Amino acid sequence: MNERLLRLTQVGLLKRFFVGTTAGGVKALYACHSKAHAPCGVPLRGPQRRNDEAIIADFFVEHQLAINEVYCRLKFRALPPEISFRRWLAFHEPITQGMKLIPDGYLELEAPAGIFGAFLEVDLGTESLTVWKEKSGSISGSPSPANSQNSLARRGFGCS
Repeated sequence: MNERLLRLTQVGLLKRFFVGTTAGGVKALYACHSKAHAPCGVPLRGPQRRNDEAIIADFFVEHQLAINEVYCRLKFRALPPEISFRRWLAFHEPITQGMKLIPDGYLELEAPAGIFGAFLEVDLGTESLTVWKEKSGSISGSPSPANSQNSLARRGFGCS
């Protein structure tokens, strides 16, 4: 294990737990401990597990890992020429009042034609078609977090 992760776990700033893999192995995951959040003034989010707990299946964790994979691929892997990663936003509450949906993320890519903004919703195959229709209807009518000077991103979300 990485020495820094071990030290942060030992002093109580990180919690480590284990999740089984599809190949039959085990992977260690780390989350901030509650006492690491207070000095930073950020709310405690993410999985609340006991330190060194082994978990057989956890849909929240699998979903978050899938979101993280999308983010890492966009930000750190090569994109097609002339396209660059511009921005990523994470949401922890609905983006508009009266809407239940909390998008998994919002991203912007820049191309020669302008900036393309999109809300992200990751599906692990656990949602019904009815739920997906409700989610897509909610997102398509939502205001974009995009910069107001960005006409391409504004058009993509129906802003005038």
